[in-house]
Amino acid sequence: KKEIMTLSAAALIVCAVLAPAAAEENVLAGSPNSKTPHPHLRGRDLGADEVLLVDDSEPPPPSAKSGGGFGFPKLAIPFPPLPPHVDPGVTFSRSIKSIEGGSEFRLRFGPDENHCKSADGFGDNECHYSWGDALDATYDLRLETEMVEGDTISGEFKIDTVVPWSFSCQVCGEDCTLEAPVINQKWRFPMDPCPIPAQNVTHTISTVLQGHSPVEGIRTHVQGNLRVMKNSGDTIATFSVDVFIK
Repeated sequence: KKEIMTLSAAALIVCAVLAPAAAEENVLAGSPNSKTPHPHLRGRDLGADEVLLVDDSEPPPPSAKSGGGFGFPKLAIPFPPLPPHVDPGVTFSRSIKSIEGGSEFRLRFGPDENHCKSADGFGDNECHYSWGDALDATYDLRLETEMVEGDTISGEFKIDTVVPWSFSCQVCGEDCTLEAPVINQKWRFPMDPCPIPAQNVTHTISTVLQGHSPVEGIRTHVQGNLRVMKNSGDTIATFSVDVFIK
């Protein structure tokens, strides 16, 4: 329904823009009492002050210079690209925009290797899980600096490019609870106690997706950025995340 409404609105806009221009272009350049007929009309003298205008000529063919044909000007109206096909479940990808010098990060998804289509230096990517699947996310992290109370992980997202969603959690010392609007889902992630020393850290988060779609099979798109920051304001890492829920 959303795609149909979008195309309908676009059609109305096209009509509103083109109709006045088409009407103006179809007005004859001369009047019944003028001896200067329209360029595409041929005059036939009936009297000293009267000219009969007869249109038996072919209209000019459409061209890039004359416009889009049928008297309409050629307008470049961009239409949004068709959304990608996604299977029922959760489909996601990520990219690492920045990471603190000396730190390393790698993310792996399980419990098997059948869920992700690609991988790079930061781990698995382009992954899909169906409803009811078990999901393990294991990260290997080497910290250059100690993480202490007041350090945060925050996110700013848009749901279907319209609904804003943001959160901020402590990196350590207390659980992180996320509640997403629209899909009405809540997640709770236990965090390690503070401080987290500058060392190699490996941690696995395990969950099982619910057995049915929370959006009744309607594709929902969540896109945005995650940022890990020190309480001093320095940025440790920045990620971009792209998620489809269906």
